[in-house]
Amino acid sequence: MLKQLEQKLAKPMGKVAVEELARNLGSADEAVLFLIAQSTHDNDAIAFRASWVLERVLLFYPEVFKDWIGEFLTTYPIVKGFSAQRHYSKMLLMLYKEKLINQSKFSEPQFELCLEVSFDRLLNPKTPVAVQCNIMDAIALLAKHYLWAYDELQHILQQKLVSNSPALAVRAKRLLAQKDLKK
Repeated sequence: MLKQLEQKLAKPMGKVAVEELARNLGSADEAVLFLIAQSTHDNDAIAFRASWVLERVLLFYPEVFKDWIGEFLTTYPIVKGFSAQRHYSKMLLMLYKEKLINQSKFSEPQFELCLEVSFDRLLNPKTPVAVQCNIMDAIALLAKHYLWAYDELQHILQQKLVSNSPALAVRAKRLLAQKDLKK
């Protein structure tokens, strides 16, 4: 199965093919681990496709990730391509919203490293707006558990240290207006 998956990731795919592949993989543990590993592939296109399929697997089968959050969090900081980072930042949001991060047993330093990397990506002017938007939302959610992250995000948004694109400006305004960001 992994050889076939590797071959599929090597070829361009559209949304329908990605979703079909994700549904067919279901909750196969070895496939999830393989996709996590491939999301750091040297070939950005393969890393992107692996991340995209992985995101769809998470969408269709969120419970599958309970056992693999540690691997996901270990991989998050080393994902290089912006396209793969977009999917990983979206998955971080999804994991939190599904309350899977709270249920998992992850290392606190590992999780804080993910937050630090998220801030680095947020402040990197080369990071695409879509990635920055996901990261901003993820940090805002996670800041409820890390006071330093809340303070840092608030400072960044108030000082307008990120791109002033309309999408980021709207999200920043919305996040700054949330009085319960700390809660």
